[in-house]
Amino acid sequence: MPKIIFIIPIMQLIILPFAANFEMRNINLSIVDNDHSVTSMQLVDKVLSSGYFRLTDRSDRYDEALTSVESNESDIILEIPSDFERDLGKEGRADVMIAANAVNGTKGGLGSSYLSSIIQDFNREKGFASMGSGRSGFD
Repeated sequence: MPKIIFIIPIMQLIILPFAANFEMRNINLSIVDNDHSVTSMQLVDKVLSSGYFRLTDRSDRYDEALTSVESNESDIILEIPSDFERDLGKEGRADVMIAANAVNGTKGGLGSSYLSSIIQDFNREKGFASMGSGRSGFD
């Protein structure tokens, strides 16, 4: 009997790290692309090809996308503003908005973090990565 007290915790330490995975996939994403430019489509393609997100809604307005979050169809909204490509080319930066469903904090928090990382990677690929303390690219 005393052997089992030591064997079970050791087995758990050996097996559970391989079984437990805190990576989240299939986060439901709603996209509001007000720009419809080549750059905004490239950003959307990059986000969707990451494997973390599943497109559940493509809305024309933010309030329509918010309805999909309220009805639990989407977990996160990515809104790309109009003149996104123009601002990015002209000023070297453009803003995007990420809105997460706070009801499911884990999905919202991790999804926002994943989305921010993908956007930063997109910045680097396009040559808009920040240098030093100056702001460039898009947030």
